[in-house]
Amino acid sequence: MIHRFVCLLVFLFFLFSACVPKKVFLAPSADQVEEIEGYASLRVSTNQKTTRSRVSFLFLLPGNGRIEVLDPLGKVHYQLFFVGDTAYFVVPEKKAYWKGQEEEIMDKLFGFHLSLSDVVGLMSGYWSNHGEEKGPEGMDSWTFSKNKKGWIQSGQRREFKFTVEEFFGQTPWVQEVLFYHPYTEGRVKILDVHFNQPVSEMAFATSFTLRYAKKTWEEIKEMLSNAR
Repeated sequence: MIHRFVCLLVFLFFLFSACVPKKVFLAPSADQVEEIEGYASLRVSTNQKTTRSRVSFLFLLPGNGRIEVLDPLGKVHYQLFFVGDTAYFVVPEKKAYWKGQEEEIMDKLFGFHLSLSDVVGLMSGYWSNHGEEKGPEGMDSWTFSKNKKGWIQSGQRREFKFTVEEFFGQTPWVQEVLFYHPYTEGRVKILDVHFNQPVSEMAFATSFTLRYAKKTWEEIKEMLSNAR
């Protein structure tokens, strides 16, 4: 009797599991996107070491972005702010920040130049110009390859390359992307993403510059090294 009861429970479990609809990923078309936010896991490897982090991100297109790198307990370890052509690297625990140009900050961190629009493209699949705009003598143009559905599957600019490993369902939005550079390689996996959510007026505020000390990049690097 007990055996039959257990078998019935197992049967009902699989029956109801099969009946539960899978979560459908809903996203607007690219031309309707004004804001992107969510969480991701990040793995970065160099010749010396591999680091893994969890990050939160908020992009208000076309010119504002905020990326926060979190520790295992969810506390903000450091922040990246993109406000127009200016970038800030903030270490809240040390009440310190660095200020530079938009593309400088990724070069300081990883050894290659990326603008905010490049970061958005890698983390979402939304490339505003699809590589059609070129820098001086075409040196900063992207070359993209598309899959059979017309979605951007990979891209390259100079020595930097990326490949999309997985998309969200039947959409062109990126879920997992691998990137490569002679000095650095890594993976970004989007854990959760939302579009066109209300954004606080303080989301990209740089009032921390009034309270925190401005540091050189060498001083910021020393802070990060001592914190590990």
